Amino acid sequence: MIDWNTIVITLLGLLTGAGGVTSLFFFRQNKNSHTADATDKWIDIFKKQNDLLGDSLDLKTKQVLDYERKLEENRKEISGLKYEQLNIIRRQKGTEREIESLKKRSEHAEHYYCSVVGCMLRKPTLGTYKPKEIE
Repeated sequence: MIDWNTIVITLLGLLTGAGGVTSLFFFRQNKNSHTADATDKWIDIFKKQNDLLGDSLDLKTKQVLDYERKLEENRKEISGLKYEQLNIIRRQKGTEREIESLKKRSEHAEHYYCSVVGCMLRKPTLGTYKPKEIE
């Protein structure tokens, strides 16, 4: 009968003689090498994503600054247009007051207009009318 010691020693002999231990170490090293390659690839992909994110962030920052500049220009333009609008409204009201004054003066003149040249009832007498503020 075969003894357990003999079997174990024979297996150890075969493993060492056929490079079994070496192949176990080689397998482990090969596995570690593949893991390291996968890690390196993952790190490279992560770096590329980080670079793309940085470029995208720079582009968005540039766009935001450009929009802010345009917004400020538009605010200044709107402010100028509001000032111009207020001036136009002020001139319009002045013109309306002047037109209303002329309208009242013409109504006043029509009321006192006398087409008869030698009329004694004419007030004021011909050639003495001086315009004054009519309210």
